[in-house]
Amino acid sequence: MQWDDLRYVLAVYSTGSVAAAARRLNVSNVTVFRRLKIMEKQLGVRLFDRTRKGYMATPPALEIVRQAERIEDEVGALERRIWRQDQELSGVVRITAPDSTGAFVVAPLIGELHQLHPNITIELNLDNRVFNMSKRDADIAIRPTTSPPENLIGHRLTPLVYAPFAAKKLLGRSKSRKHDLASLPWVGLDSSYTGGSAVTVYQRYVERNATSGRIILRVNSALAMAHAVRDGVGLGVLTCIGAARLGGLVQVGPAIDELRSDLWILSHPELRDVARVASVYAFLREAITRLRPLFLGED
Repeated sequence: MQWDDLRYVLAVYSTGSVAAAARRLNVSNVTVFRRLKIMEKQLGVRLFDRTRKGYMATPPALEIVRQAERIEDEVGALERRIWRQDQELSGVVRITAPDSTGAFVVAPLIGELHQLHPNITIELNLDNRVFNMSKRDADIAIRPTTSPPENLIGHRLTPLVYAPFAAKKLLGRSKSRKHDLASLPWVGLDSSYTGGSAVTVYQRYVERNATSGRIILRVNSALAMAHAVRDGVGLGVLTCIGAARLGGLVQVGPAIDELRSDLWILSHPELRDVARVASVYAFLREAITRLRPLFLGED
């Protein structure tokens, strides 16, 4: 077997589907399916069972996965050792962030970063999944969390404050912040949204404050939800900085304490000596901390 073959098994195992594996590997669905079939024919075993829950690995596939993960870790460690020797302020730095955080916090700062480091190119991946930093899925992660992974280095940037917001046009001409929330339409998160336990807390809050049938839209993207709220579709729970960035919104209730979290910047310890990564990390740490009043809803 070739290492490239093992990557296909790993991708299908970790994502649970051929389509998701194809996106991760940047190939077509047909390519993934064909590579799996060729491997099964060469080995004389079935690697995956297709079920309603996705592709489930068979015992032979699990053995391949165990060995492939070890090889992937060793390849990743080799890449990081080589990277540490790179002191040029040029090249690509990969940043991952949830969709709304990436759009409202990280993306607006890239122009300023480019002025400081014109030879650094940023790849911003908007994804709610927790990327494996050891395998260089990303060089820097901007993540809301209350317990960052111990194997990463990081800094707490600012508290994240959430509150219910509505578009001014939805509320009419009333300037009062006291509104009957239950009588207004709401925008909610779909159950397929991957945001951890915070999604459950969010859904419970919406259900407590919206009468039956008033949740008129559910989406699986916090960014899409924020834009729907801005466009007057319904009320929604947003971060204070997201509401400030969108504009035209009114806070219609107090901050939601059970949704409070912290925004962290994280990276792998072995990347701290890579000049371009360290420079982008330092810039984002300072620039996002500067935005603290917006995060707290004070500006």
